[in-house]
Amino acid sequence: PGGFLPEHESAAVLKLAGLAVVETLIVDSMEAALQGAKRLGFPVVLKALAPGVAHKHDAGLVAVDLRDDFALQLAFDDLKNRAALFAGDERFDIILQPMLSSRAEFIVGSTYEPALGHFLVFGLGSLHAEALDATLLLPAFLQRDEIRMWIMRSRLGPLIARLEQGEGARATLLDDIVAALAALQSLLRFCGDRIAAIDVNPVLATVRGLVAVDALIVTRTENQNSGTLV
Repeated sequence: PGGFLPEHESAAVLKLAGLAVVETLIVDSMEAALQGAKRLGFPVVLKALAPGVAHKHDAGLVAVDLRDDFALQLAFDDLKNRAALFAGDERFDIILQPMLSSRAEFIVGSTYEPALGHFLVFGLGSLHAEALDATLLLPAFLQRDEIRMWIMRSRLGPLIARLEQGEGARATLLDDIVAALAALQSLLRFCGDRIAAIDVNPVLATVRGLVAVDALIVTRTENQNSGTLV
């Protein structure tokens, strides 16, 4: 209670709920990282999952756009040393992911307020989540048509409409977004009494649909468990 699931465990739970997540490999050695990069294909992303560190970027535990073996080896050694400073005697994992290209980055998630219940979160992702005020907070268990309506009436509606047009566009982007939020609804229905927040940021709009490349599930404290589930 009051903790969080590390990224690869959060992603595994969200995948079970129906959200598309990026392929992730746990690499416990430089040799494993090189084999993983050969399998996934360069460029890749390397992340260290240090105990107690929820926001890896802020802690300097993420290396992106690694394009060859040499860059991967430098990043692996650096992240291993950085993570050890946070972990002390505790175990930590290093994960490897392909670096995906996208036309846009979004955030999907949920938050919980005692006596009010769960809310869905949707907005622009990555650095834009803080730099731009373009985030929606919606009651958690709206019908899909209602979610669609609120998104298209928001400031994000015109952006999504533009992203659904043009060369290389995905005409079903809005459907993909609604489906991703519906996956979170499924998880909240099943075990929402244990969840304080879900933060999936960023979710990439790729040519094959939305793909989550970072995820965090925060569990409730004992005090929050006394609230009302809505």
